[in-house]
Amino acid sequence: MARPSCREHLLDAAEAVVVAEGGARLTLDAVAEHAGVSKGGLLYHFPTKEALLQAMIERHLNGVRERRAKAAEGLTPGPGSDLVSEVRAAMMRSDTDRHLGSALLAVAANDPKLLAPAVEFHKERFGRLSQGTCNEGCARRALVLLAADGLIFLDLLNLAPFDEGERTRLFEALLRMAEEIAGETESGPTGRRDP
Repeated sequence: MARPSCREHLLDAAEAVVVAEGGARLTLDAVAEHAGVSKGGLLYHFPTKEALLQAMIERHLNGVRERRAKAAEGLTPGPGSDLVSEVRAAMMRSDTDRHLGSALLAVAANDPKLLAPAVEFHKERFGRLSQGTCNEGCARRALVLLAADGLIFLDLLNLAPFDEGERTRLFEALLRMAEEIAGETESGPTGRRDP
């Protein structure tokens, strides 16, 4: 088994600090200490806290992309299956993903330019659902994805009024809707493909 790179080890340490102590405790000193490296060693890879945060956000988004790719296995590519994979991926989030996402959002809120990769990420997601034009089918797909995102963001902001079982049932209902919409997208109500 290959050893993780030093950069990945440092990102692991930064995530551990954020998950254990919260985003407010994310300092270069804390990350270096947790990683067992000198501050100079950390600065070699991440010269500023902002550079570290950018890398953490990008890594977090890549994790979401990986979950989405796993959730898409076996599905025929298209806007309907993209919606199904998005909802499935949301259901695959772990407690660590939730804590990390919440902390990163809190830290990045103080510096909106750190959220630029997340803005592009969401443009890409919704772009795949619309394929360039947002007709009624696209609007229905977008509404289901917005509902899933709403559940996620309520969790990230610690505002969710749902327990784990309720959240699971809500995501299962959204997945059924997504699968129904995907079926309509592939064949359409009259047998024609919905663009």
